[in-house]
Amino acid sequence: MNLKSLLKIIITYSLLIIDLYSQGDEFQFTHITSEDGLSVNGVTKILQDSRGFLWFGTYNGLHRYDGYNFKIYLPDPSNPRSISSHSIISLYEDHKGDIWIGTSDGLNRFDWKTEQFYKYKNDPKDSNSLSHNYVYSVFEDKSHTLWVGTLVGLSRYDKEKDNFSITKDIYIELAGRENSSVTCINEDSKGKIWLGTWNGLINIQKDGKLIKQFLPDEKNLRTTGHREITAVYEDNSNNIWIGTNGKGLEMYNPRTGIFTRYRTKPNDPNSISNDYVNTIYQDKLNNLWIGTKNGLNKFDRKENKFIRIFHSQLKSYSLINNDVLCIAEDKTGIIWIGTAGGISKRYQVINNFKNFQKDEPHSERSLSEERVNYLYMDRKDNLWVCTKEGLDKITEGGKGIIHYYNNPGNNNSLSNNYIKTVFEDHLGIIWIGTDGGGLNKFDPATGEFKIYKYSAGNQHSLSNDGVTSIFEDSNNNLWVGTYWGLNRFERKTERFFWYLAEPPKSNGLFNHLIWVICEDSKGMMWLGTDGGGVSMFSPKTGIFTNFVADSSNTNHISGNIVISILESYDGIMWFGTHEGLNSYDRKTGKFTLYDEDNGILSPIINSIEEDNNGNLWIGTDKSLTKFDRQNKNFINYTRRNGLIGVEFSPAASLKSKEGKLFFGCSKGLIFFNPDSVKDELFVAPVVITDFKIYNQSTPISSDGILTESIVDAKILEIPFGNDVITFDFALLDYFNVKENKFSYKLVGFDNEWNDIGSRNNATYTNLSPGEYTFLVKASSEGVKSEKEASLEIIIIPAFYQTWWFKVLAGLGISFIIIMIFSGKTRKITKQNKILEKKVTERTKDLDKNIKELSQEIIERKKAEEKVQASLKEKEVLLKEIHHRVKNNLQVISSLLYLNSKKIKDKDALGMFKESQNRVKSIALVHERLYQSKDLGKIDFIDYVQKLTSDLFRSYAVNPEVIKLENNIENIPISIDTAVPCGLIINELISNALKYAFPAYEEQNKKGLINVCLHCNGNDELILTVNDNGIGLPREFNDKKKLSLGLQLVDTLIAQLEGSLELDLSSGTAYKIKFKI
Repeated sequence: MNLKSLLKIIITYSLLIIDLYSQGDEFQFTHITSEDGLSVNGVTKILQDSRGFLWFGTYNGLHRYDGYNFKIYLPDPSNPRSISSHSIISLYEDHKGDIWIGTSDGLNRFDWKTEQFYKYKNDPKDSNSLSHNYVYSVFEDKSHTLWVGTLVGLSRYDKEKDNFSITKDIYIELAGRENSSVTCINEDSKGKIWLGTWNGLINIQKDGKLIKQFLPDEKNLRTTGHREITAVYEDNSNNIWIGTNGKGLEMYNPRTGIFTRYRTKPNDPNSISNDYVNTIYQDKLNNLWIGTKNGLNKFDRKENKFIRIFHSQLKSYSLINNDVLCIAEDKTGIIWIGTAGGISKRYQVINNFKNFQKDEPHSERSLSEERVNYLYMDRKDNLWVCTKEGLDKITEGGKGIIHYYNNPGNNNSLSNNYIKTVFEDHLGIIWIGTDGGGLNKFDPATGEFKIYKYSAGNQHSLSNDGVTSIFEDSNNNLWVGTYWGLNRFERKTERFFWYLAEPPKSNGLFNHLIWVICEDSKGMMWLGTDGGGVSMFSPKTGIFTNFVADSSNTNHISGNIVISILESYDGIMWFGTHEGLNSYDRKTGKFTLYDEDNGILSPIINSIEEDNNGNLWIGTDKSLTKFDRQNKNFINYTRRNGLIGVEFSPAASLKSKEGKLFFGCSKGLIFFNPDSVKDELFVAPVVITDFKIYNQSTPISSDGILTESIVDAKILEIPFGNDVITFDFALLDYFNVKENKFSYKLVGFDNEWNDIGSRNNATYTNLSPGEYTFLVKASSEGVKSEKEASLEIIIIPAFYQTWWFKVLAGLGISFIIIMIFSGKTRKITKQNKILEKKVTERTKDLDKNIKELSQEIIERKKAEEKVQASLKEKEVLLKEIHHRVKNNLQVISSLLYLNSKKIKDKDALGMFKESQNRVKSIALVHERLYQSKDLGKIDFIDYVQKLTSDLFRSYAVNPEVIKLENNIENIPISIDTAVPCGLIINELISNALKYAFPAYEEQNKKGLINVCLHCNGNDELILTVNDNGIGLPREFNDKKKLSLGLQLVDTLIAQLEGSLELDLSSGTAYKIKFKI
């Protein structure tokens, strides 16, 4: 395949006849209509006043506009200070800032302080009144004389007398009053007044004397061609432009005295669009605009032709209506066009930023894709543009574009269309980095491609197929940055040598992903990484010096994602990070950070270039920014300044040999000559536009809260009790209101500024009485707010919150307290005297009674002593009785014991032992009683423990074989209950010890006896005695066969009026219930 056929397959090539660097300007507008708040769509006049507000005259009232809301002024029959008519014909602001409004029913002057209108009308009986109520035009000349053109003549306003004088000299050449209408007024550079009338053009002196009247004569080029004049305007070349009502546009040259006529021509698109001219305006860029009944026209003086601008139903951004009634320009360069169908506005760009964009896919005039990833200019001044849809080469001078794409059926093409970077080496070879397709080597001479990719297991292949950056150093070494490390390419062997990240190693690379590579003037390589900061690499030593963000060190780079690197003319290194712009002075080792606090719109620095004047140009994700290093000043350029896009691509920038700068962004390629770019800084005021209480606007009233317009108010006194107050405010910049940002603060209440974004109001509730200052500031793209708007706020306390009320209230309360105290004191004194008398009379009786009571008390004490002595004797006696009973029972027990010594019969001996134990149990009760403090109750826990211990000792029980558990609640028990219970426990434990555990010791078994006494909550005691022995025999239920001991138990239970439950399921368990 030869080169010619290869080029046919791979590329689309064309030399463009026109220069692609220059592109046409399509007129685009945004609109305001009745849907946005206008009372009617027909807008007759537009004015921006000295405060920054826009005023729109319509067929249905006067509108004041702050970018957010309209305030509409309409006639109100009940208000003598309302505007005089719905139909607004003319608007003018004089040197004092008063707004003059010409209507179909009189002249009005708007008073800013009261927001009221002062009316001036014709009075046939008053020669110093307005000449007619239909006011066509209002104009103030340079000597501050106010001229008013009406349906019948011209009036001059006398400010001192507040009346008018009629300039009658105008009528000299007029054919009757019906032709004396003055439709428009202007002043030329020599101070002469020009009047448009229904009978030609008139030129007068400021004293009203006629200089010349230009009567209509179609054939005479030294006069106007039509009698009905609708507009008069002097341009910056001192030519007078005249609009007519049906005969087109005319230009009068005062130097030659010749009129040039411009008429519409049906077959000439370069002629004016319509002969009915409504308005003429020249903007700050010296463009001449002409509004007609059928279209807007921009006059091209060099080509002597008109550019017609029409409404199109197919284009929402076209002119909103073809009947153009008025044109004005605001302070920031926005052109406002009032039409019969609403308002169209258009911002005029001062700077001529040129661009390439995507047009049609694969077009010879278009880029392959909108977003530009990278830019490179080769030695032949061809501009290489990397996109995700292929590689574009813009030939020298921008005369053609060659597209390179991946051809799946052809190996000799790009390996991938997603192009990340491109570079030309010293041999003229083009190296192309792709996202996933490896490294491409392209030889322009042969048109051949060669692909290098990662090969698993091959340490000398490319380290990764995602190639992010390519650079050739001063020693002709080719360096390739990838998603996974740095590569040095050896051309002779076609081997790659890897430099991979080694975080633990301080002199190694800190991150695998390399965004950018560059070489400084000292031969050091600089690598911007994705998370590892910036690395300085010495090719001689192979050592990396890393600079990373370190919060513990005050001198460090601001961010670890480094996207762009530049060495400026003075050897300073500049690093673009996601955390701002950093400069690094290698002499001092100092880093300096520049971010939003310094004036940059965004901290994400994607690209950096230096112009021939030492200024830095910085591409961020929000703007193109110029850094004037000498003045330490940042100037931001956005769409407002003519940029097609503001989201600039990482490292996509370059400077040409001629000094032009090129930047890639999300919308294409932008290029410009930095010397021709003008610094644009717009200034707009922030104003307070409304004050509301409970979300209702506060009217202006001489005796109200708001005594003057909130716009001019300096102090506001608000009575306490108006708990919800709201301030509306606006930045009077109309380019993109949604991007205006606000911050406010109420000094005396807020400690910090409240950043509220685009919201333009602030509300406070329940403010305490006191003095405050409300402050609001604003910012927007390319606009600087002149200063903070401020308003002093005084919350007037209610009468009960004032100091004098509090003092009077305190004095009043003190007086009342004193009076009450004095009255009570007098009353108490009087009562004391009466009481003293009664006490004296009764003291004698009391002395007698006291003596008698004293004697009675003595006798009672003696009786009590006798009773206490008797009780003590009885207590001693009772204890003695219990003691004697216990001793006698002990004697009986001892006698039983002595007699048992003589008995040989085991059964009889057992009976004696049982009797002895029973006696002991009764004796033990009496022993515990006489030892107790309460002779009526016994400590049953102690009693049971002693009783069971004696039984175990009596039967010589081995505690290792049979154990006893006592679970006795601390329940005081009387002797009547204690004795039967003790005997029951005695019998049941004795029975268990004798029969429940036969041969347990020999069998190595363990026995357990449990005694439990508790109250069930129903005034009922439950006594349980159970064991885990062999249990009772089957015949146990036969009461006739019960032993004496168990018969005794049965008797004792009956004595306690209790019940017995017997459980033989596991051992033997006796459960006895009885009342306390």
